[in-house]
Amino acid sequence: MSAFPSGIPGAAAPRPAPVRAKRVISFLRQLKKMIECEPDAIRWEAGAVVIPDPKKLETRLSKYYKHNKFSTFQRQLNTFGYHRKFPGKDSDAKTETVYHKIGVPASSRLDDLLLLRPVLDRSSDRRARDDRWEGCLAGAKRGPPGDCYDRLVPPPGWGFAAP
Repeated sequence: MSAFPSGIPGAAAPRPAPVRAKRVISFLRQLKKMIECEPDAIRWEAGAVVIPDPKKLETRLSKYYKHNKFSTFQRQLNTFGYHRKFPGKDSDAKTETVYHKIGVPASSRLDDLLLLRPVLDRSSDRRARDDRWEGCLAGAKRGPPGDCYDRLVPPPGWGFAAP
């Protein structure tokens, strides 16, 4: 066994690769800034984005973003996995609009917001699967040789029984 890390006298130990910090996405940076500066228009509560009055927030959006439409802001929240939470029928109907992230433990740290990445859109996968199923029904053989379309499972709502 050699006393040198690489076995070669005079060779230095290999350096670990530098850890690069991920770039913070502009929308998230501005959202954090808006939550900190405009607590009466938007707040952060246990991992959820709470908007007491969407009309009031809409008047302040142009200060942080290139737009002033609430629907565009809502679409951007959806891009990062946040979806509107509707109050139940039995609960007192609040006027607040709450956006929460499904399937993620609630975080009370606002800085965790900066670590988010866009959620992948799965609609193209669903569209491709539907196209393959339609091709199977029409008798068209698509795909590489040996691809078995007779075992495809129909998409939900098509009304066909699986083969």
